[in-house]
Amino acid sequence: MKIIARAFRPSCRRSLAGAVLVSALALALTGCGIRVGSEEQGTELFKRLTVEGDFHAGGALKLTLEYEQPYPVTVDVACELLFRDFKGTPTPLPSPGPAPTVPIPNPEPAPVNKVLDILAQALPRNENGGPVGEATPIAGTIEREFAAPAVPGRYSVRCLTPRDRNNAIVERITIEPAAGASPAN
Repeated sequence: MKIIARAFRPSCRRSLAGAVLVSALALALTGCGIRVGSEEQGTELFKRLTVEGDFHAGGALKLTLEYEQPYPVTVDVACELLFRDFKGTPTPLPSPGPAPTVPIPNPEPAPVNKVLDILAQALPRNENGGPVGEATPIAGTIEREFAAPAVPGRYSVRCLTPRDRNNAIVERITIEPAAGASPAN
């Protein structure tokens, strides 16, 4: 017994306790559905968004959006190209009528950094649809070709449901200068 006690000196016991605590915490977080990592996250509707092609100014690009439609209603989907390096704050126009006594934020500001509407499409209703998790979703893929913007920079391709802008999936892309073009200073 003394041999075992000597093997676990106080410093070793603290290290062991720390390792057990970290392992227990990781196991508890995994059990709660929290993931640690940078894996791509989809939504209940959108499963995967990819953009492939020539990432040079004016190049041909292809958007691929994979979805699973669980709803018994038609769902509108829109995809847009947004400029991520937008510098500046747009000045909102005043609303007609008397000024409110309490500031009211604009719930849907105009996307001043929108470069291009890539697609606007309605997904057909799921005849056997219902609550998410109970309905059998209809899987599908939408593909759309578009031209890369003429201005090099950092962009985002965002697909969303216009009626619920929180239901969105984003892919970040970088557009390089056109082949043979000299970079701007």
